[in-house]
Amino acid sequence: MAGLLSTLAQAAGSATFVYSFDETNFTVSLSAVADTGDLYFRVQAPSGFDWIAVGIGASMKNALMFLAYPSKSGTNITFSPRLSTGNTEPAYSSAINARLMTNTSEPGSNHVDSLDSTAGVYSLEFICFNCTHFSNPPLDLTSAAAPFMFAVGPPSSSSVRASNSPAAPLRSHALHGQFTFDMRAATSPNSDNVGIPALGLKASDSNPGPVKVTRHDWIGAAHAAIMCLAFAFWLPVDAMLFRLMRRWKLHMYLQGAFALFFVVGLGLGIHLSTLFVRSKSYNTAHQVLGLIVIFVILAQAGLGYLRLRTHLATRTVDPSAHPTKVPDLAPRKNPTRLLHPLLGLLTFVLGVTAAGLGFPLALSPGYNRVWGPLVVAVVIMYLFAFGAKYCWASHGKDMKDEQATERNLQEAYDYGAQQRQRQAPAYGAPGFGAQYQGQQPVELGQYPQGSVPIPGQYQQASVPIPGRY
Repeated sequence: MAGLLSTLAQAAGSATFVYSFDETNFTVSLSAVADTGDLYFRVQAPSGFDWIAVGIGASMKNALMFLAYPSKSGTNITFSPRLSTGNTEPAYSSAINARLMTNTSEPGSNHVDSLDSTAGVYSLEFICFNCTHFSNPPLDLTSAAAPFMFAVGPPSSSSVRASNSPAAPLRSHALHGQFTFDMRAATSPNSDNVGIPALGLKASDSNPGPVKVTRHDWIGAAHAAIMCLAFAFWLPVDAMLFRLMRRWKLHMYLQGAFALFFVVGLGLGIHLSTLFVRSKSYNTAHQVLGLIVIFVILAQAGLGYLRLRTHLATRTVDPSAHPTKVPDLAPRKNPTRLLHPLLGLLTFVLGVTAAGLGFPLALSPGYNRVWGPLVVAVVIMYLFAFGAKYCWASHGKDMKDEQATERNLQEAYDYGAQQRQRQAPAYGAPGFGAQYQGQQPVELGQYPQGSVPIPGQYQQASVPIPGRY
């Protein structure tokens, strides 16, 4: 039976497209049936990519796509017919009657080997029944240059890309291109003598079109980098500097930089959400937290403005002496004094959590091994800065208390000296030295150590302090 299928396939017409990689080729061979619209494909492509795809159409808008990627077994193939509405991830459609062919004449069909290497290959054979009408415009079996396309996903490890689901999420393609088939040569009038075509060794009845290589998903990378900088750098740095310096103008500038980063990253994130099936509904945890962060930031900014207005209306610091220093931004009973920094903390927590959820959504969960320790390091730095500020403030308060005590003692001593000078007669005046008349001179050693009376010695709290009475 296998030999008969091989003979029939070779007898039927076919067309072949070949795109050469460094070590292997992306090859598509096609046969078609005019009266049923059935299409028979044999595809072979490098296995070192997330996925491979062949499509019908001149562009991704309203195109019919056939994708393949490794199953969980690591050697079998998951086949996924999908429809595309634009330059976005195509969506799986169960309405497309397409399936892999088994028990064909080719050994190793519907198989993937040598994962993570461009030397290995995907090998698949499939049929799509009544398939010409799914693309828009429909596939014309009489066309000498019917438009087709091909693509491969980014290089990746098999643990990330393997899935048994035909609706598995995909990452953006690393390479995509166009080509045409002469459907007159590939089409037979009926299904007699038609089967999976033999894999062509060189291109025949096809013409290559433009091929575009995408080295990296720069939009996704820019979104991740900008948001990570906003929440792991600008926001905590602003909080630390404001705690240490209390400069509201610097605080406003840094908050403005954070807002700029956030708005740009948000715009990129919204654009990315429209490109993938998994994010178009905005119902993932990453997106929900991102939307919540928007409202928290707006509320914090509003409270910050009210807090600053309250300070400008009630501050007692001379503006000419300290134009930007804020010792106390609001009265103690003002609720904005507590709510504004609490909302800042909530923004940080929600932001770093959303970033951690974003990496799995982008099918790059490995970045969390870096993001987690980085966030912990930022928190430790903030706590260290806050602790240093607290210790410095406590030390300064102790120093001020000691200085105040010394000033009080000095004032008391000066006041006592002034009182003694007022009570004692002037030198040479009548009565000068009368208090010492009849006393014996004090000789060295007459008093025990520590018992010599000190002139002007007062008992504790017996000296009045100026201004106290």
